[in-house]
Amino acid sequence: MIEPVTAEAAPPSIFQIRLNKLLLTSPRLARKDLRIERELNRKKWFDYRFMSPMEATLQFREIFQDVYRRKYSINIDSGEADQKTGVSKKLSRADLTSFWRARQFADSLGVTYEVFLEAAFQALIRRGWERLPHVNQLYGIKNHDAIVHAVKALWAEQIRCRFTFSLLSHYRLEVYRDLTAQIDHLNWVKEQLQAQHGSSLGIGRACYVHRVLPEDDARREFGQERLDRAKDEILFSGLIRDETSVAELALPSCFGLPGAPDPGDKCNGCQVLLKCVKIEAFVRATMVAKFGTDDPVLSRRKLLQRNRTKKSRAKKAALNTIA
Repeated sequence: MIEPVTAEAAPPSIFQIRLNKLLLTSPRLARKDLRIERELNRKKWFDYRFMSPMEATLQFREIFQDVYRRKYSINIDSGEADQKTGVSKKLSRADLTSFWRARQFADSLGVTYEVFLEAAFQALIRRGWERLPHVNQLYGIKNHDAIVHAVKALWAEQIRCRFTFSLLSHYRLEVYRDLTAQIDHLNWVKEQLQAQHGSSLGIGRACYVHRVLPEDDARREFGQERLDRAKDEILFSGLIRDETSVAELALPSCFGLPGAPDPGDKCNGCQVLLKCVKIEAFVRATMVAKFGTDDPVLSRRKLLQRNRTKKSRAKKAALNTIA
């Protein structure tokens, strides 16, 4: 049996660390909000594909506050901007759900959180909003299309003007293990370089500075002459090679979430599927033992709905009696 890590335990493995996060996160969110992470894992920007959804949501929340302050300073009052965050001091269950869903919206578009929030705020401001939006207004149906259009436009502008890829150490060649996210990122790097017509500096950065593209792949795509030119560009520019990565086995962001693993086609090829299924079952069993259900949020909502219905019927009955 897998046990949560305690202070007295041996140094935790990457699986134990993620398990502890799952045991804290899963009871606070509805199953439908957890299950979708499996689909988002192939869509989200590469920086977030090895990050637990809770870590990603908290990062999204921090960036939201930064953008909120900046927009408040520009559009409302620069003198008060430092005191404005757009969030409550305590992250309640309702706030967590709102930030979780807004972050999922950003992930579905495959962009960085900075780009998503910058574009989303600006899209609503341009539509005449006098107040800055709350986070739940960023993923509502009413503003969905306008935000999608703005985000895609800003992202297209960014990748057109700048060679954009992930600097996360998990994508460096020394730790490459044919993980799905690594394969996707390698293909992304090639596509970006092709869009830039094989920029020598871009090839040099990818191959020799950040090491996210093998020399052989660059040679096949762009030829030996372009590769030699890339080496010269790096020497001339004085760019320094990134430190060698020592990243251990990385887990996909959807790992172990209740409802996420699918032994069928959707998880086909995942190198940690068996461990994922085992830990997901442990998390669900733990919630059942503690809450009587593996979806405590849904159960709580149903209970509240039953109580509201009961009160409503009692109120109607009392009114009929008086009548």
